[in-house]
Amino acid sequence: MSSKQRPEPTAKVVFDFPEKVGGVDVDFLVMRRPKVSDRVAASRASSNEGEQAVHLVANLCEVPVDELMLFDDNNWGKLEAQIVAFRAARS
Repeated sequence: MSSKQRPEPTAKVVFDFPEKVGGVDVDFLVMRRPKVSDRVAASRASSNEGEQAVHLVANLCEVPVDELMLFDDNNWGKLEAQIVAFRAARS
């Protein structure tokens, strides 16, 4: 095994409509691949499945939950689709 660490796999999720993050307009977010610990943390944050998804994406993209809750639904769909794509990837 090599002593070099592999960079954590990420994906750039490009939006159709700009969003505010930290008071700045952004047209994409970078999402890292989820770990089991991310799913556990999301399930601890809420018993509601929808809220769990928001907490998971907020953690993976390093965006506050309250800001993510204000995202356009189309952009949210792209973030959800990326989670599905990560699960489908074999790498």
